[in-house]
Amino acid sequence: MPIRGTLGILLGCAVLAVLIAVGCNQSDPQRPARLSGGGSTFANPMMQNWFEAYKSQFGGELEYQSKGSATGITDFLELKLDFACTDYPLRAEQLNRANEVGGVVQIPILLTAVVPVYHLEGVTSPIRFSGPVLADVYLGRIRKWNDASLRALNPDIKLPDREITALHRADASATTAVFTSYLCRVSEDWRRAVGSGMIVSWPRGKGGLG
Repeated sequence: MPIRGTLGILLGCAVLAVLIAVGCNQSDPQRPARLSGGGSTFANPMMQNWFEAYKSQFGGELEYQSKGSATGITDFLELKLDFACTDYPLRAEQLNRANEVGGVVQIPILLTAVVPVYHLEGVTSPIRFSGPVLADVYLGRIRKWNDASLRALNPDIKLPDREITALHRADASATTAVFTSYLCRVSEDWRRAVGSGMIVSWPRGKGGLG
């Protein structure tokens, strides 16, 4: 249920490449594949469709565990999976670890985007944001909907004198990594104070799982 006066981040569609880490080698081409994969929840519907199409034509035992990008990467690096899908490419230290245990190939397979969404009762016109304004909201510099920065972007909208409740992911999330990487590009203050990653120390706001 939407909370009045909230601003949060969701996974939407159309910009970001999702990558798949591959770490298996089918030694017998005549033998049906037996593969175990996991990771990105966003990629899950497509993976299920691909698996069904593959099994209907070639057979084999295929499984995909939709547990999130961070868990998929961890399980892959611990050799619990043959491959993993992640909404954010592996970091240098993860690539080094993968190469130590047998090598890794990253392949872009899906396009998506991370977008901010909001819920504000009584306001029906679309509210415009900018990158620096979003960074300042999450830095705690902009705390009300009628802040001068938001009013400058929305001169024709009567914005209420209400607190903004900023929402974010509390668990490790590739969505968070993508969004905070964007904030680093549009706000030098964000880059210095917070940085980017699947888990960051949010200066303000409420965190939730999933």
